[in-house]
Amino acid sequence: RFSTCAPFIVAATVAVAMAPFTNGLLVVFRLVLLCILAPSAVDGTRIKPALQQCTAEDQVAIQRQGPGSAADSFPGLTAECGKSSWSVFGGWKHDKFNACLTRKVGISSGCSQCFSRAGEYSFKNCKAACLRSWCSEKCLSCSEKFFPQVTECAGFEAPEPSVCDGKAVPGAGRN
Repeated sequence: RFSTCAPFIVAATVAVAMAPFTNGLLVVFRLVLLCILAPSAVDGTRIKPALQQCTAEDQVAIQRQGPGSAADSFPGLTAECGKSSWSVFGGWKHDKFNACLTRKVGISSGCSQCFSRAGEYSFKNCKAACLRSWCSEKCLSCSEKFFPQVTECAGFEAPEPSVCDGKAVPGAGRN
């Protein structure tokens, strides 16, 4: 942790030299606490979710829906739940997504959370690419960057979406 906090501690030390003594000490104290108690806030990492959140029953329910871009496929159902789980001002709503996906597919909320995180990733990083369609080549190319984290969280490879705009995604195995 020291290597992560060192730049902030150096900056705080400079602040001590340039500010009144009590204010500078307060800055140092806050930065040290931040580094010790919340290192993810300093180094940009996030706490990893628990691994293998999906039970055998969850996996069967998900696999039953299958891959593709049809409305009743697993990717189609996750997209449908995703559409109702965000707002411009409120951001991504995990509770809405999880309630929808657990109801539509019959999986546990812990398993659903893995796919909600993928939706949140796409919401934050792929808005422009996904504006036209959730299953466009551009959208899937952007959102597939999060697939390894979903697999790690879920404990298995979920059915993948297929491109619905007639173009294949290079190297993604979706045709």
